[in-house]
Amino acid sequence: MSVRSLYRMFADKGLVVAQYIRNRRLDFCADAIRHAADDEKLAGIGFHWGFSDQSHFSTVFKQRFGMTPGEYRRKFR
Repeated sequence: MSVRSLYRMFADKGLVVAQYIRNRRLDFCADAIRHAADDEKLAGIGFHWGFSDQSHFSTVFKQRFGMTPGEYRRKFR
């Protein structure tokens, strides 16, 4: 499949490839936070999934889940 075909397939469904990929990475982060040890750093989880800036990670996580990674950890622990 060509890159153009992939983008067209996503566009036909009202999706953007980059947004889909970022959301999947955030889903993996959320899962990792739920299963992380109490002393595991949230920034480390974000970094593991490709978010090199903690502030950006926190911002996009909150946009996706309606709470910061720290709030998410407290709610789902």
